Amino acid sequence: MRKYINIRSVIQRKSCLYDALAIFVPLFLGVFIGFMYHVDGFVRDTHDVTVISIFLHNYFLSGISVIGGVILARFIMGYSALILGISAVLSVEIEGIVRTFHLLFPHVIIEMMGWFLTMYLVRETYKSIRAKKEKGKKWKILSKHYVYIWGMMTCVYLMAAVLEVMEYAHL
Repeated sequence: MRKYINIRSVIQRKSCLYDALAIFVPLFLGVFIGFMYHVDGFVRDTHDVTVISIFLHNYFLSGISVIGGVILARFIMGYSALILGISAVLSVEIEGIVRTFHLLFPHVIIEMMGWFLTMYLVRETYKSIRAKKEKGKKWKILSKHYVYIWGMMTCVYLMAAVLEVMEYAHL
């Protein structure tokens, strides 16, 4: 019975490279696009930012990704990375690089962990579906693993939401 995630098998998978590319290429593209904008008079709208709303938004996107499969998940996470890249550059122009780094960095690292967990969960979902079709003991092991990953992803997205609200509170 598998109790823990074998990190080597996760990292060595070819699909992890594709997941990383689906996140980092749009992130750098977003940074490039962000440099093309000029932000005179830009004002942030932070009045509706709550931990629950941010958490539910991220969780909803993860759920849609799991239901939609690998291609949709990579598109959603890539789009999120693109917006993050644009936002980071605009934040540097408005707040300065040091303040942006202090506010954005902890939230971004945690949220990216959530993105990678979502991508991993998408792959595990389809493994679980295939195993259930075989109706063996393997399905029970995968379903426990699946619940563990969902729980971990929930904690990560909750931490990211708290950090994001704290980020907005300091602006």
